[in-house]
Amino acid sequence: MRYRLLGLDLDGTLLQPDHSVAAEEREAIAAAQAAGCIVVPCTGRAWHESAGPLRHVAGLDLGVFVTGCLVQRLTDGGVVHQKALTPRLAGELIEHLRDLPEAVLAFQVRHAVGHDFLVTGDGELTANTAWWFDHTASRLRHLRHPGAADLGECVRVGVVSTRGRLRERLAGLAEAFGDRITAHSFPGVEREGESDPVEILEVFPAGVSKWTGIRMIADAHGIDDAEIAFVGDQINDLPALRAAGLSVAMGNAVPAAVAAADRQTARHTEHGVAEAIHRMLAGAW
Repeated sequence: MRYRLLGLDLDGTLLQPDHSVAAEEREAIAAAQAAGCIVVPCTGRAWHESAGPLRHVAGLDLGVFVTGCLVQRLTDGGVVHQKALTPRLAGELIEHLRDLPEAVLAFQVRHAVGHDFLVTGDGELTANTAWWFDHTASRLRHLRHPGAADLGECVRVGVVSTRGRLRERLAGLAEAFGDRITAHSFPGVEREGESDPVEILEVFPAGVSKWTGIRMIADAHGIDDAEIAFVGDQINDLPALRAAGLSVAMGNAVPAAVAAADRQTARHTEHGVAEAIHRMLAGAW
């Protein structure tokens, strides 16, 4: 296999709709590892939101979490690399989003502060967000008006809402904060039977992406861009899809991801990750 590192997105890529990793993908990952490839999960999820789905995938060492803000050990969540917002910038972002009817969610590093999310702003948690927090056993701290001392170890500020409202706010964030931040919005994980579309708005330190996390791991192993393959499906995968030596979009990928990729595989429900890995192992890709 010509690729020494393989980055895999989770939702819409490696994971099935029930958030599991199918046997076909587990077997393909094992084959890639046996061929000497380092397999790295790369996700917008936090470590604690990912550990459950990944527990049956053998041989994983490090993962890229929170869209590149954190590189952590899969075994215990130990932080190897971190890029955080300054408390001042996190506070400014919270104030900018405060008037939304949905709560503002500041993600902080559990190992440092004892919780995962600071729930703040003037809005309330949506039913979808409350379900997700319960589903992932997230630890919460509620504080309407946090100060700088409350915002240490904050790597992301976000909101879960409906698509139209957050697209407007995304444009406003770009105008207000410019190159001080990286921001995007995309569809969120929905509960079974969810009637309203869920959209997630996320704001990170400037320059952060899944690719920066991948490069941190690659640098430690002396791996060049050309020796990296990446498989993804969403807006937050674009930097990695554009930079990797081989980029593969899922069959269910958004158009921007398809346009950025070198190849396209089957949908996640049709074991597209396993198909892509087997093509790499065979030397076809």
